[in-house]
Formats: sequence, C-alpha cells, structure tokens
Amino acid sequence: MASGDPPAETSSGEPGGASIPVRPRILCVDDEPMVLKSLAATLRKCCEVVSATSAAEALELLEREPGLRVVVSDYRMPGMDGGALLTQVRDRFPATIRLLLSGAGAEAVVLESPELVFRFLSKPCPRQTLISAIDDALACWNVGVA
Repeated sequence: MASGDPPAETSSGEPGGASIPVRPRILCVDDEPMVLKSLAATLRKCCEVVSATSAAEALELLEREPGLRVVVSDYRMPGMDGGALLTQVRDRFPATIRLLLSGAGAEAVVLESPELVFRFLSKPCPRQTLISAIDDALACWNVGVA
C-alpha cells in the first residue's frame, strides 16, 4: 500500500476462474461524520472503507460483514467509548487488527492494556502516518497477527 496499491490478493469468483483483485476492507468508527469522511478520503486508494458512527453500529457491522480486517476507532464517543469497543472487538473478533485514534486522554487506556491496540494514533493524525499504520495493520492481518 505504501506504493498506493492494495495488497495483491485475488478472488476467482468469476466463471472460468479469472482472478479479480480484492481490496482489503476496514472499519472506521467515529461519532463525527466529517472525521469519517476525512478518513475515507485518505484511505480510499488503498482499501474499502466502511464507516460507523457509534460503537453499537460498529459491532453490528462486524457481525454482518466478517471481511473487515482492521478497526480504526475514535476514543471519545457517546455511549461506549473506543476503549470499550476495541475490548469487545478483541474478544469477539480476535483476528481483527485494532487501532485507536484520539485527541487527548486515551493514552492511559493504551498504557493499562497495551495488547488492546495494534497502534495508537493521535488526532490530528498526519495523512502519511495513518496510511502507514493501516499498511502495517494489513500486513499483520495477512500473516495472522492480531
């Protein structure tokens, strides 16, 4: 992905066995729609982005769509915060790679439970930092490290 290309995966769902590229799918969770739009715009060249505006919606999507490889969640959200969401993701979907995106205050969650997240990203997150984190997460997913 660093070169701008998604990982070289294929699916032979067409008659005759022709291979078609499969873009990795990730889930972005934030209660602010503009943040979700910005994340999707940043990541659209490297993967398919699915968005959720709450932790409950994110968990429903993960249940319905098992192909989601990475979850990028904001920390501060009404209802269930990102730390609680990623704890449930770890327990219910252990192969899913988890990233926490936050302004201030979430560092303690990461320090208390370092196994909870693959990477902690501070807001505002530079574009290249986000892309590199997703690239690294997908590489870990491809080798089975959650």
